[in-house]
Amino acid sequence: MPAIMAELGDTIVVNTLDRLGRNLREVLNLVHDLATRGIGVRSLANPLPISTADEGMGRIAFLLLALFAEMERTFTAERAAHARAVGH
Repeated sequence: MPAIMAELGDTIVVNTLDRLGRNLREVLNLVHDLATRGIGVRSLANPLPISTADEGMGRIAFLLLALFAEMERTFTAERAAHARAVGH
């Protein structure tokens, strides 16, 4: 993963949470590491403007959206594998 150049108080904006890592653990580790440096993460594609800088329910909502992004990535990979298997 490339280095992220951000400073205390910055917010990294991504289109979707799955762009932050290859799996849920990687996304959560990155978000945690950034939060300890005082750097927030915000996703534009989500229906609510949720940021990791939010406390309480905002942070929980962010974690749930990260989980849903991981689920969608898994389902997409499974559908692609099935399509390849059926096509052969």
